[in-house]
Amino acid sequence: MRAATRSGWAAVWMCGALAACSTKAPDGAAPATAGSAAVSAAPSAAASAPPSAAAATSAGGAAAPGVAAALQPGAVGPLPPSDRVFALPVLGQPHDQLLGADGDALWAVDPTQSGQGKLLWRVTGPGVVQRVALGDAGQGTRLYVARGVGRGHLRAPLTIEALDPATGLGTVVWQQQGQRNECAHLSITDVDGDGQAELAFAYYASKYMVRTRHLGRDGQPILGAEVRMASSRTYGDLDGDGRPDEVVGRVYGDAKGDPGD
Repeated sequence: MRAATRSGWAAVWMCGALAACSTKAPDGAAPATAGSAAVSAAPSAAASAPPSAAAATSAGGAAAPGVAAALQPGAVGPLPPSDRVFALPVLGQPHDQLLGADGDALWAVDPTQSGQGKLLWRVTGPGVVQRVALGDAGQGTRLYVARGVGRGHLRAPLTIEALDPATGLGTVVWQQQGQRNECAHLSITDVDGDGQAELAFAYYASKYMVRTRHLGRDGQPILGAEVRMASSRTYGDLDGDGRPDEVVGRVYGDAKGDPGD
């Protein structure tokens, strides 16, 4: 495992495992609307949803074919199926809400004392949900979602969405179709040591090389060098100077057959 401090790379050994983006679309592509494939939202949110989102809900309030889930927005019942689950305060309340990813669908529920939940919203998008992060990276509090390849979506692009955490509606802030469309890191972190948080994002720029493409608070990308198989990373103050350092974990080294660090 290697740690990047402001003075350079230093070797760091730790016991256990350590468990982005431009507001402009890449290569001249126009920004897309997140969740444009299908969106289910509570009535108050659906009323202000863009046409692509509102079209997913029928006049009677039921979700359109292909979007329907056992639990409809606003209803209380058993939690929807999920491949991955997250706990985040998307409503800004003292307690967290639950988010779940089921293929290309992402849902949010407010849990109840009975172990069930009130469905807040359910959206789909381009590819499988890989990671999520909640926070203010300069555009107000947003739920950032990284999507890419996965079961049933082997040709999906790598996409970063910025969603309204209360409704699930939002926009695509960055997207690319590469050789390996996987997100390696997504968090709200002060990556440049200025005391304010940015959107920290790392992705596979090629089959083996991972690159950082953080999103600055001014909306401009902060690009980093490529590191081979940098499959995990985290940020923390390792030297007590009050500024975050970057720790990167690799499953393989710089050459074929080299061990990770």
